[in-house]
Amino acid sequence: MGKKAAKDVTTKGITVSDNAIESGLRAFSAKRQFVVSSVNMGWQLAGAVIIPVVIGVKLDERFSSRPSYTLAALVIAIGGAIMIIKNTIDQVNQEQAEQQEAERKEKS
Repeated sequence: MGKKAAKDVTTKGITVSDNAIESGLRAFSAKRQFVVSSVNMGWQLAGAVIIPVVIGVKLDERFSSRPSYTLAALVIAIGGAIMIIKNTIDQVNQEQAEQQEAERKEKS
């Protein structure tokens, strides 16, 4: 008996139930989480790729060893990018699990 009765709200001739509102809020929250995570991951990836490659190019110029250091830096950048993507996915999964747990407790 812990379930709430669905209420209908009528505004300007439009009837909307509480369940529809809650569903819309959950969808908005998921979209916001996706956008925030994507932007955050984008900046991290840009830094993880650009910084090592620039350092590799500068080292190649200094030691006249084209493209040795640049390629080594690119390999490091790819490894860093993989770690960033994995961490972001783990973080999003954890946030979703916490949100689902909070919703489950709220319904109880």
